[in-house]
Amino acid sequence: MQKPDVSVEGFQWPDAFRERVEAFRRSNAALRAGRDLVDGGIYRFRAFEPVVIDLFADWTANPLGNRSWQWHSASFNFMSWLIAVHAVTGDQRALDHAARAIETWHRQFVVADSDYEFAWHDHATSNRIMAVLSLLCHLDEHPGKFDLNVLIPEFLAAHGDRLCLEEMYSKHTNHGIDQSRALLLLATCAPWLEGASRWSQVALARLEDELGHAFAADGGHVENSPGYHQFVSKLFADVLQTFGDTLDAPFRDRLRGKLVEAARFMAWIVRPDGRLPLIGDTECKPAVNVYQPLEGTGEYSHVQWVCSRGRSGTRPEGWSRLFPDAGYFVARNDWESAEAPGEALHLVFRCGQLSEYHRHDDDLSLTLWWGNDWLLDGGGYSYVERHPVRRYLRSKWGHNVVVVDDGNYAWTRPGAAAPGSLVQVDDEATRPVVKGETESYPGLHAVREVAVEDKGMRFEVTDRLSARDGEGSVRKFVSLWHVPADKTISIEGQSVRLSDAEFMREIVIRNLGEPFDRIDILEAFPNGDTPVWSRELNRFERCKLIVFERLCEHFESRLEFHLKDVRPEHHDVGTVNARPRGLLRSYGLAPAGWWPQQGEHHGRKISSRLTQIGKDGVSGDAFVEGLLAMAVVRQGRHGPTLHLSSSGNPDAALVEPRLRAAMGMLWAGEVYLPASVQRVIRGWPAEDRFLFIDAVHLLHAGAKPGAEMFNTVINSSQGQYQDVFWRGDKNAVRVLVLREPVDAALNAMAQARPSAGWRHAADAEAALARQVQRLKRFSVWAVRQKFALEFRIEDFSQAPGPVLDRIGSLCGAMPDMHALTALPPIEPLSAAQTDSELGSIHGIPVREMLAERLSDVRKRLGYA
Repeated sequence: MQKPDVSVEGFQWPDAFRERVEAFRRSNAALRAGRDLVDGGIYRFRAFEPVVIDLFADWTANPLGNRSWQWHSASFNFMSWLIAVHAVTGDQRALDHAARAIETWHRQFVVADSDYEFAWHDHATSNRIMAVLSLLCHLDEHPGKFDLNVLIPEFLAAHGDRLCLEEMYSKHTNHGIDQSRALLLLATCAPWLEGASRWSQVALARLEDELGHAFAADGGHVENSPGYHQFVSKLFADVLQTFGDTLDAPFRDRLRGKLVEAARFMAWIVRPDGRLPLIGDTECKPAVNVYQPLEGTGEYSHVQWVCSRGRSGTRPEGWSRLFPDAGYFVARNDWESAEAPGEALHLVFRCGQLSEYHRHDDDLSLTLWWGNDWLLDGGGYSYVERHPVRRYLRSKWGHNVVVVDDGNYAWTRPGAAAPGSLVQVDDEATRPVVKGETESYPGLHAVREVAVEDKGMRFEVTDRLSARDGEGSVRKFVSLWHVPADKTISIEGQSVRLSDAEFMREIVIRNLGEPFDRIDILEAFPNGDTPVWSRELNRFERCKLIVFERLCEHFESRLEFHLKDVRPEHHDVGTVNARPRGLLRSYGLAPAGWWPQQGEHHGRKISSRLTQIGKDGVSGDAFVEGLLAMAVVRQGRHGPTLHLSSSGNPDAALVEPRLRAAMGMLWAGEVYLPASVQRVIRGWPAEDRFLFIDAVHLLHAGAKPGAEMFNTVINSSQGQYQDVFWRGDKNAVRVLVLREPVDAALNAMAQARPSAGWRHAADAEAALARQVQRLKRFSVWAVRQKFALEFRIEDFSQAPGPVLDRIGSLCGAMPDMHALTALPPIEPLSAAQTDSELGSIHGIPVREMLAERLSDVRKRLGYA
């Protein structure tokens, strides 16, 4: 194979780096972004809206007015996209774009001086050199025309010399680690470059020093954010993987030992849902097991268990752990019980300052996740430090702490650099007590004690703030507690009740100390700002803020938090199929206890089934046991469940009778599960989850013991509803039924129309708008899915045979076409009769309006 034009002899690519580049080539996300960039000049940096821009004309452009966007462009974070496009399609434009990027950047910032912030930014420079090295490594295996032969050595050398400068080095930060790693990689890959030997020595010395500073003695990263703990762990794991054989043995052993300690911390800080908690500058993203060099160790296996939500790896032990050096206390109640990870709670209490990087003024803050978020930390939002949301979230006011309300709402952080400590004052196994102390309150000494019992289901928070000189003035102290906007809050005297109606859980906060002057829900601050939190970069949302206020000289409070699961009992003392049996008994016999008010009609469907069974002389208990027995017998012996999705009636009603007649399928109708049930089964082993779901299908299908019970179950639904079955059953056959959108809207309009007709034009317009929005949602949802089969109801009504043959082959049940002759023929599907019924609604030409408003939907679904 012909080598590319650029082939500076002597590149040496470490195997681990080749694997990293190969991951770029396999990335579908990178491929999509690369196609957008090559075809339309669209840059899709993470957490930002897509932007069409000619960067080569002006690298200093800031189209979104955000420094982080400029950092992405200066880091060449688009290079992986171009690698993916070239690898998959061979499109020369990808290499041309990469070449122009290097050439224009070199001309604007390497050859010439510039005061542009990101020209030689500490972190962007290291990312940029690694991006270019990734491109060159890619070209070594996927040759292509690339004519920067002379420029590449000069470009690399300039970056190596810059990274080696002491005044550019960001010592004892994650940026410094990345700089050192990039410098060592450059020296390793291009040892023929003048200065490579010096770069290698400098990089190794820095990495040894960085390793000694990056992690506290107990394994937690010093930069105050679990997200950066994962990131820095990944950097050092990459150093070990990439350069392990060339590192001095003492450093290599020390590096491996530090990663072991870091993995121990990681296993505790990851939430039961597999995500990182919003503490400091952390995004609520799925955690990743970055400790590949430790594979085969217990520490690696524990991290794997929490990142996979119990699906792989080994379960750690204990239910609480203090990391006093890093400044974290964590309680988690599923490691010593049969609780699935999705059922567990995760309480984090933090205090301590080891670095000012990514530091919030959050000493003594406490966060709680219990199936979902309850007590919030604000997150980071953005790295634009002047932005008011960023300032709020980094200040004390953005955390669950006590503040002094002196009327100044500038969201400053006067105590962010102050020292703090976290110690365990009572190590009783059933009720640990942890005390945090901080000097981050100017003029005040602050202490918070957290006592946790019943494995986190009850905890007390005691706060004491007093003047350091012993003499204080009367001030307004406020204990802040941030709660998601979807929680219901009721204030009952000196107690507060937090409720999640959908999840059927609640937390009662009781005041056990001196009465507060005021307990309230703060909607907005006097300056007009509102309480918010941020789960991911550049996005924030409203939250609720509970305030406990008191005027006093020295503040002391004692709050009890009692967690209550008010769902019906679903656990069973048996050992055989205990989970599905217990939950099926609870859900099947008392469905109303699981469905929130807005979905209570689903519960009524099950109750009516039980009523009918009761009339036949069968007890509810016997009925449930019979369902479970059928589901057990069916496992491995029935055809895959058929999920029949459509834009709504009457399509499913036309298809289902023919599937029943021709193939004996069991029709379950629309089957949905409440969120409270979904959350229970989400963490179950697959066999338990499938058994329960199949029993629910049989419940809705009215199945009875016999040969027919092994047949395929049909679950019909309107597609845009996200029911649990499609997520939980990878073997299900998914089929999409399409209908001409205008006809679908007209049929739905006819069903929704009051018997006396719409009284006002506005009512008709609103009904029409609802149908348009419904079909738009459906079309967007449909084109994003993968279906085993898609067909049009118009074609099926004329000739059902081909569709039934295809469904039969997918489900392993060949159709009996003769059985269809007993069914009445399908009426014409044209909505003309609906037109005549609706006519002109208050003078509104319905069909014409729908044709115009649904034009995009028709195109998406192939009807244009």
